[in-house]
Amino acid sequence: MLVEIHKAQLADLEQLQQICVDAYSQNFAHHWHKGGLDWYLDQQFSPGQLRQAIESAETDYYLIFKDKLPVGFCKLGYSKLTEPHELWLELEKIYMLPTEKGSGIGKTVLDMVIQIAEEMGKKELLLYVIDTNQAAIRFYERNGFSLLKKTRMDLPYFKEELKGAWQMMKRL
Repeated sequence: MLVEIHKAQLADLEQLQQICVDAYSQNFAHHWHKGGLDWYLDQQFSPGQLRQAIESAETDYYLIFKDKLPVGFCKLGYSKLTEPHELWLELEKIYMLPTEKGSGIGKTVLDMVIQIAEEMGKKELLLYVIDTNQAAIRFYERNGFSLLKKTRMDLPYFKEELKGAWQMMKRL
């Protein structure tokens, strides 16, 4: 199994949009009320939104490939973290196709994100995870993350019983 991860460029826009929509939809379509999934996909993964994110100094998207085929993506965010949190890097999104869960690819991606954070001089890695996603929480805990605080997501159309979230952090 050959895993490759590369930072998305404008030339990757179409491929990035496709894997973002596929990976997110296949994992979380059932979390939304009618019309909500389409709304969210447009808000997060439309060509215009992805173009803006790729061109921005505040975010980086990475495409994840297994044996030359796209199987996931991750997004790093830099803009939300201001004093006293300038030493944090936020892992905003990391989604894999369901067929790749448990394959070790997520760990490979997380290791890359940690390396990027360390190279940037960051001291902590921050992320949010839905509190009902116990598999993801266990994955992050196994990889050194701990609960920082409990919070709630404020997303229209998202099912109320799934809005609980954990803010998790790993010291580097």
